[in-house]
Amino acid sequence: MAAFMVWLLLALSAPVGSAMATGVTLHIPPVFQERPSWSWAAVGEMVFKYYYVPAVHRIDYQCGIVQEQKLCMGTPNCTDCDLPAGDATSMFRLLEQYPGMASKSSKAGPIALTAQLKGGSLSEAEVKKEIDEGRPIIAEVAPSGFKINGISHHMALIVGYNDSSGNLMLTVNDPFPFEDDRFLWIANPYQPNMDMSGENTGQYEISFERFRSKIKWKQTMYRISCTGHDCPSDSHQVADGAVAKDDSEALQAVLMASSGEFKALRTGHKAVDGTGTTWRSTVSFADAKQCLVRDKDDSDGARWSCLFKFSDRSEADNAAEDIVKRLHKSLPNGWVGTDLNVDSDSELYTKTDKFSATKPGTDTAISLYFIDVKKSGRVSMYLSVQSPLPIHP
Repeated sequence: MAAFMVWLLLALSAPVGSAMATGVTLHIPPVFQERPSWSWAAVGEMVFKYYYVPAVHRIDYQCGIVQEQKLCMGTPNCTDCDLPAGDATSMFRLLEQYPGMASKSSKAGPIALTAQLKGGSLSEAEVKKEIDEGRPIIAEVAPSGFKINGISHHMALIVGYNDSSGNLMLTVNDPFPFEDDRFLWIANPYQPNMDMSGENTGQYEISFERFRSKIKWKQTMYRISCTGHDCPSDSHQVADGAVAKDDSEALQAVLMASSGEFKALRTGHKAVDGTGTTWRSTVSFADAKQCLVRDKDDSDGARWSCLFKFSDRSEADNAAEDIVKRLHKSLPNGWVGTDLNVDSDSELYTKTDKFSATKPGTDTAISLYFIDVKKSGRVSMYLSVQSPLPIHP
């Protein structure tokens, strides 16, 4: 039995080749810009973190970028500086200059980034090639009706694609906070036909044609290359995790990896953001949009989790009922599952616990819960396995 479980984990851990994939999304969490005209700094932060470029500012990555560009030198607090960096040419200089300056103030070895600048958009084939080879694409866009401080363009980052429907869909991290109350007068150019499921984190799914014509893709920085000892390996560019043959196999593989803090399931790029350190998971639960492994920290244990997205609560309730049934059928011997329907309310969202499972004598728990965003009505559902469990005083 032990030999079979080892084989099972190895089989599920085999990476999915990009040639077989109908979609690939790079592990680059979206971030919002900190000032109305700082899209360039936010896109810089996403790209630099992806290539493991160290931060100049210990607390505020974007502030460090602004300081290194020597903008608003007479302003003591960098967040009071709202000077835009300019066009794609300025962004191109930032991409090549900042890593060298950041490396000088860090214990990490020198890192250099290079890229190519192109007027206009890429072709569908070029987009797929860049993403398949693990390179995000910086796009200067100028959507109709957008103007901040007299500037009608801003920067966005293409991090993925999917062509399973026959039409090429892009995954775009756009750092401008379109749904912030301060900017409601600027219509969100990703609507309609955007992925409205889940909380708006600044990541959108939009058709290639709409992004090129309606979002008005003007200039491109692509073929980004990283050189230096601390650059991430090219082998870290991977497609989404493999879906197991059935739910039982997936759950057994995850539970087996829980004793080692799920390290056996980590693959691809390491991403660090305000919520912690994450990797893509080599094992996915069927129908999940994304599965990640999160490292333990001072207050919480390591966690494997899968995200499901829905446009409204009714759709989420139906899906939860199905997943709960699947979990009951998939629990290994000795595990006890409990159906739940417990709400905990906050100002921005309602969390609803739907299922939990534990095994006596273990320090691991399975949970399923909703996050229902009040403002938009979008619902995200999370299937999670945590080990070890947090200790509450």
